[in-house]
Amino acid sequence: MTTSRTRRALATTALALALLPLGASAADAKTSKAPLCENRAGTDLVAAGAYRVLRTFAPSKSDPDAGTLRVTTCRLGSRSANVIVKHASSLDSFMRINDAAFSSAKNKVALAITVESGSALSGRVAQFDLKTGKETAKAYGCDIREVWAGKSGGFAFEDGVVKIADAAGLRTAGAMGATDFALGGDTLYWTEVDATTSEKLGAAPTGTLGEIVDCG
Repeated sequence: MTTSRTRRALATTALALALLPLGASAADAKTSKAPLCENRAGTDLVAAGAYRVLRTFAPSKSDPDAGTLRVTTCRLGSRSANVIVKHASSLDSFMRINDAAFSSAKNKVALAITVESGSALSGRVAQFDLKTGKETAKAYGCDIREVWAGKSGGFAFEDGVVKIADAAGLRTAGAMGATDFALGGDTLYWTEVDATTSEKLGAAPTGTLGEIVDCG
């Protein structure tokens, strides 16, 4: 015999089960309205295989000198996306994305970022996993203009001197005044005192490498 208490329990369970598809459908409907990755508006920062890494800037409606800078990643054919960098820019705090480098074998992107805040200047290279949108490593500098990423995931940048960040840590590899950089696979080449030198980049680094640099 089915009691009234049992009937109420069954009705409650049925209602809960009925609501689940409705919630999922609402989420699916919202996602389906988003543009495909390849149709998203923005400026591409780097060729990234099956991914896009794009920069957008949304001006503030109330302040013509302010706005929000975003760097977004998405996979081609997908409607979902990850915002990996977001900065509220103004005359007092301005962010620049100077360069971007893609590690093809590891689906990672390294961004050279400079922030000017008043008279202060700070910089860093931040590396992100394109699949998850998570920051996996960062190294500090001042006004870093170029960054290179090896196929194994290590990256290098020039910040007065040549620095390399990989699984072994952060190290100085070249002296001030290096020029004519070129990357082949995992090897970075450059000219130093009229001679060509090189350094191999290892596996991808993790965590924070080194300390914040005092840029004066």
